[in-house]
Amino acid sequence: MPLRRDIPAGESLDQTVVLAAPFVPGRYELSIGVRQVGTTAFDRPENQPLRIGALVAPPSSSAGP
Repeated sequence: MPLRRDIPAGESLDQTVVLAAPFVPGRYELSIGVRQVGTTAFDRPENQPLRIGALVAPPSSSAGP
């Protein structure tokens, strides 16, 4: 997912993203890493991806109105 603009060193950006959930319910780990296309790689040991635990619940069986 591209960021909406370039981010200078030391600056931060909040950005909302829409993710597709897996079809199979269960516990998952979402990993978000940074990559700058065409230039510097963010692959040093201090540049670890953000890892977030997520629970995908089965679809609700309640019928709508």
